[in-house]
Parts: sequence; C-alpha cells; structure tokens
Amino acid sequence: MRRASFAVLAAAAGTALSSCGGSGAQDSALVPAAGAYRGSEPPGGISMPDFKLGDVVSGKQVSSADLRGNAVLITFVDTDCTDQCPLLASAIGEAMRQLPSDLRARTTALAISVNPVVDTRKSVVRFLRERRALALQYLAGSVAEMKPVWKRFGVVSAFETGDADTHSADVRVFDPEGIWVSTQHSGVDLSPENLAHDITQAIEG
Repeated sequence: MRRASFAVLAAAAGTALSSCGGSGAQDSALVPAAGAYRGSEPPGGISMPDFKLGDVVSGKQVSSADLRGNAVLITFVDTDCTDQCPLLASAIGEAMRQLPSDLRARTTALAISVNPVVDTRKSVVRFLRERRALALQYLAGSVAEMKPVWKRFGVVSAFETGDADTHSADVRVFDPEGIWVSTQHSGVDLSPENLAHDITQAIEG
C-alpha cells in the first residue's frame, strides 16, 4: 500500500518537472519553510522505495537496503539536460563539501538516471566533474530495469518524455531509517546551505 501510493504522495510533496523554460537560477536568499526542514515535508512515514542499480562510474551495485544507517540524498538526472540537472548536481556537491566530516561520512548522495540510453560512463564522469559533484553516485540500468524504479519513486523520466530537459527534477532527503523527510527544488528552496541543514536535521533530529 505504501509503495503503491508513492507516486501520488510524491506529487503532493511538490515533485517538479524540469523544462527548458525554467528559471535556471538559484536564489541565494531562499526563505526556509516553517518546520524542522527547509525543504517541503512529505506526509510522515513514507519509506524509500526498493531498488538495486549499478553505479555507472564504479560498476558497484547499490541497493536501498544497503543505505540504512545513512542519510540519503536522491535526485533524478540526465547528463544531456542543460536546465535543472547541472544546478541539482552542483548544489549537492557543494552541500556535501559543507558538511562536517563526521556527518559527510554518514551521508550518501545518489543521482538516479532518467535516461540510461545517454548516461554512459564517459558522459557521467564528464558531467560530475564539470559540476564538482564527484560525491554523487550515478545509478543506472537498462530501460527495462529503470522503468519500475521510476514508477516506485513516482518520477517522470526524460526517456519517456523524449526531452532531456523535461523530467522530474527534485532532491529528496531520507533519514537513516529510510524515511522520506524533505524535498527541495531548484529556484524554490534548493541551495547547498538548505541541503546541508536538512541532512544534519535528518541525522541528528
């Protein structure tokens, strides 16, 4: 029941579609939302969907079960995207650098491909280097493997829209128990400072 309703709840929590017409700029004076987290807070008790995917760069398998005990950042990226994806990756990379070393060691940052056809190892390495986001593990699989993952997370993929700049584009924060606690969007509440705050809140409560 929880997994089946995840797409609806994702929409309710403010999952955004990236598009070429987006603002593309981050506001350094972002106003935090009321509450413990600076991102929008989804309904309580929603667990991270199950998945097992390969890291495009290292080749290692990463599963949701392996992530328990760490705060987890998850975003959805296409290396051909020139609108929101570079902003998302840059913000996550900078947020990870801002964290104290002990909290950074307890945080995992993931990018889930929304177009595995174009997300080759070469394009992923270039994208992460250009955005100074090497802390991100970039996960992908075949289209057949990715479709159920997209569905479980309730995201629209670039593969499905046929446009690298049109897909779900948010950053989700999960606490060490695997509970979804915050969502941030570029141009709304996403900034390295806000991400670092929400990671810290997720870990230290």
